[in-house]
Amino acid sequence: MTIISKPTVLLLAMSSLALAVPRAELEDRESACGDAHLIVARGSIEPPGEGIIITVAATIAVTSHQNITQEAIDYPALLDPYDLSVTNGTAAVKRQVAAFAQRCPQTEIVLIGYSQGAQIIGDAMCGGGGGQFGEKTPPLDTPLRNRVVAVLQMGDPRYTFGESYHVGTAINQGLFPRLSDQSCEPQALKFRSYCDSGDPFCDSGHDLLVHLTYPAVYGSDAARWVVDKIGG
Repeated sequence: MTIISKPTVLLLAMSSLALAVPRAELEDRESACGDAHLIVARGSIEPPGEGIIITVAATIAVTSHQNITQEAIDYPALLDPYDLSVTNGTAAVKRQVAAFAQRCPQTEIVLIGYSQGAQIIGDAMCGGGGGQFGEKTPPLDTPLRNRVVAVLQMGDPRYTFGESYHVGTAINQGLFPRLSDQSCEPQALKFRSYCDSGDPFCDSGHDLLVHLTYPAVYGSDAARWVVDKIGG
């Protein structure tokens, strides 16, 4: 994947806005067991933290009447080597979900991912690897997957056209469509994946601006969907 200069400036600017959320506030959200826990995976080349999709997480937190906690996936989010970054990221999602599930056995879990972050949460739930990503890796064990009540993806490079949980105008496959034995369709009721026509990564298009604006275009709709999944 290649990021051209002008949109990269926009991406970094949006990332800076995301980082404006006070770190102390985020640490408070990470420290205790609430009613629902958001585990957020940033996109490629974004600085450590939640990235631009933190705006969606923040909307969930302020509109839900539940006690919401939150953490970011700790992974490289590199474009090069992308395959290794994805492998490490998928493992990190599994590790953090398992750790939180053990620490807070009554709390519902929500996975939120943008771009590469969308890929790794999908791979953790449905299976990853294969092709250029090397040996196939299994999804989370069933008891852990059952703890996850919602999986929100934006700009997923593994977008596979025709799945029932997709939202948006995309008409093509993503760069790395899911293999038949890694489909997320059996878990469709807990998935929502946003992709619009022209996105270079989830729609194999040529308009990077499409890829950069999902939180702004669909953030309110996505937050409402998650809030409904966690019971308001």
